[in-house]
Amino acid sequence: MQRTEIKKLFSQITVCGWAKTIRSSKALGFIDLSDGSCFGSLQVVFEDGKVPNFKEIAKQNVGAALVVKGNIVLTPNAKQPFELHAEEIQVEGASSPEYPLQKKKHSMEYLRTIQHLRPRTNTFNAVFRVVGGGLCHP
Repeated sequence: MQRTEIKKLFSQITVCGWAKTIRSSKALGFIDLSDGSCFGSLQVVFEDGKVPNFKEIAKQNVGAALVVKGNIVLTPNAKQPFELHAEEIQVEGASSPEYPLQKKKHSMEYLRTIQHLRPRTNTFNAVFRVVGGGLCHP
């Protein structure tokens, strides 16, 4: 068993992953971030004024690779148990608006045409986890 010290829960963490969705209004934004380690994703909350490059982040597309630093906040009344309130977000790799993998179900026929992106789909991620033995529960 790996022990996590309580003081580490209150410190800033850094996560890296790909944006599954990005939604924003004038002063508040949400990113559904996945690193591929499990089916679950992390909700990142970013605010104008707290994140210096708010407008740049809000304009990013699905599939953008991001590095996010912030604090975990418990959300007992929401559908996710916690979220990450961002203090700093860096774009590691931008994604074009024509990015072919939107957050929807794709047929196997379509996935055959984009072999290089198949590992990013839920179907192939599930197969890789079962074969590799790395199951995880969000």
